[in-house]
Amino acid sequence: ALAKSLSDVLIDYTWKSYTIVYENVENLIRLKDVMQIHQPRAETPISMMRLEDDNYGILLKKINSNQVKNVVLDISTEKIVPFLTEARKVGMLVDYNKYFITNLDTYTLDFGDLVETNANITTLRLVDIKSTEMDSALKVWNQNQQHNYPMEAHQIPLEAALVHDAVHFFVTSLRAFANPKAVIV
Repeated sequence: ALAKSLSDVLIDYTWKSYTIVYENVENLIRLKDVMQIHQPRAETPISMMRLEDDNYGILLKKINSNQVKNVVLDISTEKIVPFLTEARKVGMLVDYNKYFITNLDTYTLDFGDLVETNANITTLRLVDIKSTEMDSALKVWNQNQQHNYPMEAHQIPLEAALVHDAVHFFVTSLRAFANPKAVIV
C-alpha cells in the first residue's frame, strides 16, 4: 500500500524525469512501484543514485550536472536535513527544484532555516498529530516518562505511534471480548 501511495504521488506530479536517491536494498523494494511508472523508452528516463557515504555534495553535484530538477529522496531520517542543507549549498534548493521525501518520519525533523527555501519539498505523514487519539497517547506517554520535559506530537516516530495504536486496539478488543455487553469507545 505504501509503495502504491508513493507511485500515486509521482503520477499526480507528472514528472517527466527524476532521480531516485536511496541508501540500501530495502529502499529499492519500497520504491519498486515508483521505478515502474516511468516508461522505459522515455526520452529522459529516471536515474538512480545510491547514497553510500555522508559526502552528499558529490552526489548532489552529479544530479545537478544531469540538469535534473526532481528528486525522490528515500534515505534515513537522520540524513534528510544534512542532505537538504548540502543541497542548499550547491544551489539545489531554489525555484524549479522539487523533492519528494518518502521517509514517513520526516514530520519529526526540525528543518530550521531550510523552511526559507523556494524549492518544493513534499512529504507524506500517516500520523495525525492533531488528533484526539494522539493527544490522549501523549498524555499517557508523558505521565510514564522519567524525564522532566514533555514529548510533543511532532516528536513521536511513526513506529511508536503504530505500536501504540496496535496495543490500544488489542486492549480494546480484549475488553470487548471479556465483557461483550460493554459499549466500546
